[in-house]
Amino acid sequence: MKFRLAVLSMLLLVGSVFAQTVSPASASVTFDKSTQTTLTLPSVTLTAPGTSNYWYLASVPNEFAGVITVNPVFGAIAAGLTGTVTFSAGTGINALDVGSYVIPVSFVPLYTSTGQNTLQSIVYTITINVTNSRTYVLPGANDRMISHVAAGDVWKTRIRLVNTTNSSSISEVRFYDDNGRTANYLVNGFSTSFVPAVTVPAHGVVDLIVDSATLKTGTATVHTVLGSVPGINVSFVGSNPRFESAVEVKPNNISSFSVAFENNSARRRSTGIAISNALNYEQTVTLEFLDGDGNSLVPQGTANPRVTIPAGGHYIFTMDTTYDFIKNKSGVLRVTGSQPTLTGFGLVFDLNAGSFYTEPAFVN
Repeated sequence: MKFRLAVLSMLLLVGSVFAQTVSPASASVTFDKSTQTTLTLPSVTLTAPGTSNYWYLASVPNEFAGVITVNPVFGAIAAGLTGTVTFSAGTGINALDVGSYVIPVSFVPLYTSTGQNTLQSIVYTITINVTNSRTYVLPGANDRMISHVAAGDVWKTRIRLVNTTNSSSISEVRFYDDNGRTANYLVNGFSTSFVPAVTVPAHGVVDLIVDSATLKTGTATVHTVLGSVPGINVSFVGSNPRFESAVEVKPNNISSFSVAFENNSARRRSTGIAISNALNYEQTVTLEFLDGDGNSLVPQGTANPRVTIPAGGHYIFTMDTTYDFIKNKSGVLRVTGSQPTLTGFGLVFDLNAGSFYTEPAFVN
């Protein structure tokens, strides 16, 4: 028995002399999306082999590159000595959905001072448990969100409320900037962020013309306080050239929708997209770009883009200038979030005709 213990001790000693080690080998942490915006991660100790100096390169899987970073990512440790490696959380941690994520961090040996690199990579595993104790407030049946408002320069937005019932309705309209913060616009000539009582007579119609002294974009909400929710459409009015196109405002109670798009430099067509989030917290959505046959247009080996939309705000982008792989491509954009509070649409610009038209969103 004593002989066996002695042999085991010798083997452990030999391992420490000829191989590098990491301590601890793993760790587990918890990130609560409702109370934390960043996360403190534990450090590890690397020990070089006792026989040679040790140079390493730290590697994190691509899908977690924005979640954690390694410091230093490249390091050197003298023979038999130790070095400390720290980790910091990146902004990508806020985009993780609730769940457990096992992230292997590989320390890849580059070379040793003996001139022979026979070392194997060692792996430190960190598990991030993402929780969420938030209380989500979803839009009510009387709420509608307008995904995009453009005002100023060559743009105006017309919000049209149509009452199809036998009784009048009263609605409140509030205006926000791109990030969901209260914002003033010129509404029917008056500077305001809140129209408290838009009364639409039975079988009547009311228009709100939204303008601005300077170019401004954002979102708006319509909350009906009396009577039935009116039908709502939004027209984007361009003055150079003079053109307008409308899109219907639908209930913002979906978590996934699709919009057709066209980007064609020969025809001088380009698609802009607006995606809004009516939730009381930010929401991360996944963007899937598909061709007309439903095949992914995202380059192989590249993850579908994910963007975080602020509470009450929107994400607006021109497809072919934001994502190079969409240049001269047409197809369908699938937008998928985690909460049923999304709305959106597309706006296709035809520069040859000097016009544009809207592409509605369809529920997935």
